[in-house]
Amino acid sequence: MAKAKAIDTGAEAIEAVLEQGADKVRETFEKATMSLEKFASFQKETVEAMVAAAGVAGKGAEKIQSELGAYLKSAGEGFTEASKAIFGAKSVQAAMEAQSAYAKTAFEKYVAEMTKLGELMVGTTRSALEPLQSRSQAFMDLLKAA
Repeated sequence: MAKAKAIDTGAEAIEAVLEQGADKVRETFEKATMSLEKFASFQKETVEAMVAAAGVAGKGAEKIQSELGAYLKSAGEGFTEASKAIFGAKSVQAAMEAQSAYAKTAFEKYVAEMTKLGELMVGTTRSALEPLQSRSQAFMDLLKAA
């Protein structure tokens, strides 16, 4: 009888150990599954951020191209008008004054336009990087959580 009781106690102990082991395996598997789900979600959000950044950059490039095109058109028209004024001048002095006025105006417009384009480029770059910076922070948070 004592032998049978010892066998039953031993069997119960083995069963308890196996059950604990199964619980640990189940728990580890659930954690791994959750980690994979988090990773997949993170990757999806990262791709969405990249698409958003590319969209912002594309719109910014269109705006810059439009601004540059408008400036080039305006500069060409200004050159044409200045050329007419210079070649139509009644004297060399008047031609020199027209050339000087054109050069000053053209330079001021050029500087203003390049400043404007520079600001557009910086703004576009900042806006395009925002979604990517948030993903970088999310990655750091993911690493901390792991």
